[in-house]
Amino acid sequence: MGRQSRKIKIELENATADSVKKLVTDITADLIEQTPVETGWARANWIPGLDQPEGTEPVGDETSVDEGAQQQGIAEIITGYTIDKDAFIFNNVPYIERLNDGQSPQAPAGFVDSIIEKRVSEANERKI
Repeated sequence: MGRQSRKIKIELENATADSVKKLVTDITADLIEQTPVETGWARANWIPGLDQPEGTEPVGDETSVDEGAQQQGIAEIITGYTIDKDAFIFNNVPYIERLNDGQSPQAPAGFVDSIIEKRVSEANERKI
């Protein structure tokens, strides 16, 4: 591969990585904002990261909400994502599916899917 080709490849990889970082952080922010809240535990458990989720237990509990893992995950996406890695967002709170099914009047059923669809559609419109 020639010098110019390598430069173009690097620029494309960087642009793609920047688009993925924006998509993951935007989706995470929307999920945090739109998740119904009683204790804040479900909101604090939207945790982005790289490669694969660590563990299957939620962070903190209903009486001791901990946003540290969430903030660490956001920082990991922003500073560490490259196109050779997988990005994810997970929530291991046991009732998150019920919230997404519409159990709370604070958010419509399917709010998680709607957020993802909206942000992916916006990203496609920007032609990432």
